Amino acid sequence: MANSPDRINTNQCSELLSEAEMNRLYQHGYLVIDNFLPNDLYGQLLSELKTSSVECHYQVRPNHYSHIFSSNIQTLPGADEPYIAKFSLIKQREKLETLRKVFLDYLTPILKAASQGKAKYSLFPAAVRMRSGDVYRSHHDGFAGIVGFSLFVNEGWSWDYGGILTYVRDEFTAEAIFPQSNRLVLRNETMKHFHFLNTVEQYCPKEQFLILGWADSKAADASKSLGSYHEF
Repeated sequence: MANSPDRINTNQCSELLSEAEMNRLYQHGYLVIDNFLPNDLYGQLLSELKTSSVECHYQVRPNHYSHIFSSNIQTLPGADEPYIAKFSLIKQREKLETLRKVFLDYLTPILKAASQGKAKYSLFPAAVRMRSGDVYRSHHDGFAGIVGFSLFVNEGWSWDYGGILTYVRDEFTAEAIFPQSNRLVLRNETMKHFHFLNTVEQYCPKEQFLILGWADSKAADASKSLGSYHEF
């Protein structure tokens, strides 16, 4: 996919992804797009996120692996283990002008294209900050919509910092996606692939931001942390 223009015409959203990219998304479950935003807009987004206030979240769900995140894959967490996530959410993200522009002008059209026009409702993106000690245990996002995305926003990263998005393909196979700055991962949520972000190491000197969102064919129930679905 070529770099996105200054503003994408939503009437042309079907042209945003090639046939090969659509096949990758629907057959493999996700599609990686590098250099998603123009450099100047990406820089503005990074600066906006770095100067925003955050709220820390620590989630422990003792029973999730016995029902919501249960799996027949033996190398995933067992039913007696707790789901754990530790991260920080940007406060009042709907008021961030650059994030709103990124959502309306870039993410919305590509979500429509990725869903072949089936997505009618979307969450305003969550903006997550990951630092030393933060983690997401194995989970899937199939309940959140039919298509989703992760946009990596950082000033450079290393493999051994941790916080690496990893998809579990089968019992002994997993695929790690390096959080390269300005990299977008489009996800076909109908496939419900398990994935995780391993713990960001104590020695990691940096922070990274994840812009996360989902779109669906219907308006799901509102979430306390993610907000409400809106027609788009």
